[in-house]
Amino acid sequence: MGKDPGRHQVQFTHVAELSYVTAIADDVWAKSWGEAFVDYQSWLGAGEPDGYVWGTCWSLAWPGIRAIEPSAKAADWANRLRSPMYEAEIETDRFRINLIFNSLRWAKVSDETSTVSSVVIPLSSQGS
Repeated sequence: MGKDPGRHQVQFTHVAELSYVTAIADDVWAKSWGEAFVDYQSWLGAGEPDGYVWGTCWSLAWPGIRAIEPSAKAADWANRLRSPMYEAEIETDRFRINLIFNSLRWAKVSDETSTVSSVVIPLSSQGS
């Protein structure tokens, strides 16, 4: 579960540009459109239908955050704003976010790992 398992909070400051795109395949979107997929308890109550459950209040941070260096977009924003700017991409199981920002704050908020343990372990054992 990584070098420092638990719950972490990441805050990007002075975001000048942000783009978001789904990582969910079109055919999975089609199966995941109903109200049962918006809330985890509703999905359980519906008998766990096939599709992607959006209402989980978490997303697997894999492959995670990566810095984009060198970044022409960050350099352009730095020139415009006269302040250092950086580019990063966050990719999870459900989305990819690209952002240009000034600074990053990262804090571990707890050692709790029950969500990861209950989601990743069962999913990884299904294929065996």
